[in-house]
Amino acid sequence: MTAVYWGIEYFVSFIESLMCFVFCGAFLEKEKNLQYKIPVMLSMALALLVILIGQIKLFSAINTIITFVVAFITILLYFHSKFLGTIIIFISYYAVLFTADLITTSLTASIADSTINELFSEFSPGRILAALTSKSILSIICITFYRIKSKRTSKNTVSNIIFSLISILLLLVSVSVYFGYSKNDNEQTKLTLAIFFIVILLLIVAIFIGITYFIDSKQKQHDYELAQKQTQMLEHYLKEQDNTFALWRKSIHDYKNTVLAMESMLKNGESDKLTEFLEKEHTAFMHRAEYIHTGNSIVDTIINTKYVVAKEKGIDYIVNAVMPEKCSMNDIHLAAILGNLIDNAIEASEKEEEPFIEIEIATKQSFLIIKITNKCTSPSVTGATTKDDKVFHGIGLKSVKQIIDQYDGNFDLTFEDGLAVAKIMIQN
Repeated sequence: MTAVYWGIEYFVSFIESLMCFVFCGAFLEKEKNLQYKIPVMLSMALALLVILIGQIKLFSAINTIITFVVAFITILLYFHSKFLGTIIIFISYYAVLFTADLITTSLTASIADSTINELFSEFSPGRILAALTSKSILSIICITFYRIKSKRTSKNTVSNIIFSLISILLLLVSVSVYFGYSKNDNEQTKLTLAIFFIVILLLIVAIFIGITYFIDSKQKQHDYELAQKQTQMLEHYLKEQDNTFALWRKSIHDYKNTVLAMESMLKNGESDKLTEFLEKEHTAFMHRAEYIHTGNSIVDTIINTKYVVAKEKGIDYIVNAVMPEKCSMNDIHLAAILGNLIDNAIEASEKEEEPFIEIEIATKQSFLIIKITNKCTSPSVTGATTKDDKVFHGIGLKSVKQIIDQYDGNFDLTFEDGLAVAKIMIQN
């Protein structure tokens, strides 16, 4: 039995060390993508060190301090983080660890008619089961923190917390039931109950981890599908860009012929004919697309491509856009957002009399603001801010909303006084 006890002690120390990496990684890992191979190996070494230090005949406080310092130095070196920030997170982890131990051990001692000191001072089934329950709760808390701090799962914060609390509650109920039924039974029954309890414990933890990875896999699949849609949209916009540039090349060719015609009229002294020709060219020029510069080549491409489309449909197209020199949003996301919103505006404008589209892009107080307004007397699409997480109708708006969520931004789509106004605000 001694080997079993020591094995469990080692396993418990290993879980404590590994969860320290997970908890600290939630706050210190810059990429939010903790690699598990090295932390697992380091946790195994730390667990062995804890067992060995525990055998040294020193004051328990000194053993604890040595273990604490070694673990802190390991975390500091692994994450390459600042000293002050690391020690704050490290101490926070041990506060969570102590709380989980205290709650579980107190509950165990109360139900088993024992004391906390007795559970900590000697090997016993109560100590083992309390320790396993405590580390299970610790694992659930640390994994939950890591998931919440991870950017791709932050929007599921409430569901993460609720599911974690349910799992912790089930663990506490299980330990309560076990000690409640095992107090007055014989040793054989206690052993059977202990095995049953451990199976229940493992089952709860397995279900938690299984659902956690299932949610992660669904999120990855969702991100992959969104990336595919964005790639398809970008390809579509690039094709439109080629068509637009073809029109501009034709305009340059026509301009060359125009200059030659004007030169011929001037040499022949046909001033009246030249004046009439210039008036016609001026009228035509006013209806030709001008190249709009915003400071971002991708944004220029999308806006100018849609400019040509809008003009062909007789839609007034007004642009007042200046992109910041450095933008927090990547170009593919910008293309997807602007392309979707302008396409929606063009589609809605085709049904209106005297249609227009106004595009405004500016930076105000470190926020990137994109505002697209179009005439819309009979809206067929409804929406609300991303903070309220309302349902959007149409793949285009859903795609926009999903992108804005990734940047913790805000998206409003309102309909008022015959106008549709789409407004995006993102911290730049």
